[in-house]
Amino acid sequence: MVNAFKSSTAGDFRVPPQNVDNKAPANQKTSITIICEAEKRGIIKPQLPKLEKGYPICGKGTKKVTK
Repeated sequence: MVNAFKSSTAGDFRVPPQNVDNKAPANQKTSITIICEAEKRGIIKPQLPKLEKGYPICGKGTKKVTK
């Protein structure tokens, strides 16, 4: 039963607000969150998400959870 589930991870990044809303003031920060799920079932430690060009992406072997 242990292999019935997929591991998951998440990241919360502080970014310039223009990454989210191009009309936002430049002197503030906002956060962007991403939740990622392992592509394969089992007990694995998934790679952490990272910020690439100002936007969060899931690590290798994981995919973004959309629902």
